[in-house]
Amino acid sequence: MTPRFLVLPYLAYTEIDPEVQASIKGGVPGSETEAGICGEAVREVDEAGTVVWERHLMEFGSGRFPLHRNANRWSTGHTNTIIPLKDGKYLISCKVLNLVFILDRQPDEIAWHFQDDEMGGQHDAQMLDNGNVLVFANGAYASDLHHCQVWEIDSATNDIVWRYKGKDNPQSFHSPHVGGCQRLASGNTLICEGAKGCIFEVTPEGEIAREYVCLHFNEVDGFGKINWLFRALHYAKGSPELRGRI
Repeated sequence: MTPRFLVLPYLAYTEIDPEVQASIKGGVPGSETEAGICGEAVREVDEAGTVVWERHLMEFGSGRFPLHRNANRWSTGHTNTIIPLKDGKYLISCKVLNLVFILDRQPDEIAWHFQDDEMGGQHDAQMLDNGNVLVFANGAYASDLHHCQVWEIDSATNDIVWRYKGKDNPQSFHSPHVGGCQRLASGNTLICEGAKGCIFEVTPEGEIAREYVCLHFNEVDGFGKINWLFRALHYAKGSPELRGRI
């Protein structure tokens, strides 16, 4: 059998000229790093590590998707998710643009996008089997009291057709950075409240079915002891990812 030749996508920081950096709109004035603003690119590499295709986010224009006014001017998007889809498309999430979009690699254009400041620096965008997009909305830039939600977005209408938030006190669910979500085969949703090191599962009605808090803490300069979790995934018994590991 001939081995399958793989092409893998990844997100990369790039250097951009100072005059281009100055043209980037939005963000907190003076919040650039010592090196200035990093550019960002989507790249595909073959098995040898050779870049066979790339697209720089600046090519879409910072005027169309400016940095949020409260975001640091560290990079052009703080892009945190890239998910391969069918037909040469990618689902991409840009945190400081409050933007989720589908890049169609063949005509090299944005095929769909959803932008809403209430997502507040979102993480872990993913495409569901029904064609909707699930996303962990951190709520860091919310207009009211900050709290997290998980949204299911209808990609045909851009309506939010399902959401989870803390029931009695919305602020009880809050991770201003990191976090994730995963729709399970049961219809429940697994949620990673990253800044609290908490993983829990909710029913479609928003009831908590189970919960776990990470007991492992690390000492981090400037923060003290933390048990942050960037993301969590559920693996069913017999999943191939677990073979030989348990």
